[in-house]
Amino acid sequence: MAKTSAEGMKKHREKLKQDKIRYEGAKAKAR
Repeated sequence: MAKTSAEGMKKHREKLKQDKIRYEGAKAKAR
């Protein structure tokens, strides 16, 4: 269970990073 939770957090963090990059890219394009 602990391993699954850790993997879930890792995936969640990766998704957040990708969303942030996409958000930054959208901001740059809007300019």
